[in-house]
Amino acid sequence: ADELQPFDKETITAWEAGAKTTFLDRRLVVNGAAFYYDYNDLQLYTFTNVGGVPVQLLTNASSAEIYGAELEISARPTEPLTLSLGAGLLHTALKGFRSDGGVDLSGNRLVLAPSTTLNGLARYEFPVRDTSWKIAVQTDFRYQDKVYFSTANSPLLAQPGYWIWNARLSLLEKDDRWEIAAQVRNIGDKDY
Repeated sequence: ADELQPFDKETITAWEAGAKTTFLDRRLVVNGAAFYYDYNDLQLYTFTNVGGVPVQLLTNASSAEIYGAELEISARPTEPLTLSLGAGLLHTALKGFRSDGGVDLSGNRLVLAPSTTLNGLARYEFPVRDTSWKIAVQTDFRYQDKVYFSTANSPLLAQPGYWIWNARLSLLEKDDRWEIAAQVRNIGDKDY
């Protein structure tokens, strides 16, 4: 059967550089990284037709190139307020890869690899008077741009970019041992 064909092991040469820093008596944290990955015989799934039925196969691409950077910033401008922001940039490309049907897929993006991601959070805590409890109010977001679900990068098998917003309200002990929380995920009811 086509789906039982052998495949080769993949190898990767990975280069990464980064830094984790703190400033202002740990009230500001900045972390960053850049990376470059060179794959040989990258294992990936492709689709092929067997008697008119689409079959998913695990196979090897000749190679793939991945590089990008990530940055995270977290700040506590005041004791009760926490702010954070993160961003990621990613480039992926198949190299020297033809599908079982002979289609050249070189240059296509890898599956589930968004070029841009963003995330952020704002949290504010305040004490409940004359108790050992505090209240925390938080909102956060994340963004992911378009991803493909197939190596052919078909627009029919893709997810457009989207934003997700969440909110959370917590009652917790000051030593954070106990917490009661209510949260709303995907406030905008975004389908993805």
